[in-house]
Amino acid sequence: MEKVVNYGSLFIARNVLAVAFIIIGLRTFCQTVSNHVEYTKPAGWTEKMVGTDKYFFPPNAEDSKVLAVAIISPFKTQARDRKKDFEQYLRGRIRTDEQLKYFSKVAELHSTCSSEPMLAAVMDVQTTKGLARRMYLAFPGSEKWGVLAVVTGNESVMKKYQADLNAFVASCLKADVWTTYQMIRTEETAAATKPTTEASPAPSAREPAASGKSRIRAMYVANILQMVPNTYTYGYTYKNFNTFWTILDNGKVYFGYPPENPHEFDFHAACSKQGDCVSYEEKSGQLQFTWKNQSVALSLDAAQITLGAVYSGQSGPTVFRKIASENGTRLQGAYRRKAFVNLNSAAASGNVSAETIFVFSKDGRFSVYGWSGFVATSKGSPMSSTQAPGAIAPPPPPAGVGVAASNQDMRYGLYEVKNNQLILTYADGKKEQYFFFRYPQEEEDVLAIGGVNYISVED
Repeated sequence: MEKVVNYGSLFIARNVLAVAFIIIGLRTFCQTVSNHVEYTKPAGWTEKMVGTDKYFFPPNAEDSKVLAVAIISPFKTQARDRKKDFEQYLRGRIRTDEQLKYFSKVAELHSTCSSEPMLAAVMDVQTTKGLARRMYLAFPGSEKWGVLAVVTGNESVMKKYQADLNAFVASCLKADVWTTYQMIRTEETAAATKPTTEASPAPSAREPAASGKSRIRAMYVANILQMVPNTYTYGYTYKNFNTFWTILDNGKVYFGYPPENPHEFDFHAACSKQGDCVSYEEKSGQLQFTWKNQSVALSLDAAQITLGAVYSGQSGPTVFRKIASENGTRLQGAYRRKAFVNLNSAAASGNVSAETIFVFSKDGRFSVYGWSGFVATSKGSPMSSTQAPGAIAPPPPPAGVGVAASNQDMRYGLYEVKNNQLILTYADGKKEQYFFFRYPQEEEDVLAIGGVNYISVED
């Protein structure tokens, strides 16, 4: 193997949103040197310059037609807006003759060569030659971020070369690239217009919309339980996710997930570009439109509407419930989201589990705990405090929460709920905003944060 060096400071890991995998039989040769990261080109791969980007192709001639790895031009960013900057940078790389079909959330991946996370995102783009699936990994520095792209037109070929793909980024990322790609794609919150750092809409807010923008009349959510083939082993597994209707005052229903505040988001442009809208007719107090080949007659006074199953492998009917306005809401208790991936196969064995727990108190404090890897059980004893007088102390974790042996993270600060936005201000001054609501008819047990459901943890 030969080394290919991409200059720019190494990245960084704060949140545990990805997992570490042990890949049997894979040997890595990359090393991090001073202020740059080294990529390793696997044996037999060829390289070619395309403009300012350096592309690498697998040794098999047919495979090289549908798979490439590229070191692309770096981009500049400010640390506080790094996710938003990364998304804008990637969207800016889409050519005028290409059409964006899917854009995942920007995820943070655990970096083994820094205390800060790498960034990753996946998008599908319709090109003149067909559908291209692209995965981007970022190694940011103080000013410029180095970016590696994996481009494929055939996912099975990408999976075939997973060991070689791992070698490219082994200096900083020990997680399996193929597995990480799959997890980002199947993440419950991912959608073509999924937000990164900006909050989603306040469904029943009545403030005037910005000039030329549409205003939201109501918003509905349905939780889907779907049985899908297991990606990593035999049999099937269940996928759980939320899907939304956003009713606009311009006669449209938007099926996507608005990436910005609804009073600033241009729904008309989004509908025109992505085709995620349909028109509705208002007759006798009902809105009539079609969703996934089903006719819908919706009264905005209705708390819910029930339809048949619309997804292959879906369990039960599709029940849309109206989202209530949230302003000044005070929360109490712990809410958990868990994930598990079975990696058992003929070639390897193992599994990965991960979870995130938010703990809220009515005095406006919060803490968030993230774990990945082997999960044990804590006793829920109060945390000892070493904060200076007057500093914010995190609320303690509840009894029985999981603790990961491989990786762990805890942050805390103050929270505020405003216009269905959960605003988190961390102890270090950094802020994050998420679309927020208490799940309709299950308000005490389920919180939706960033479109993902967190379930109440009982002590």
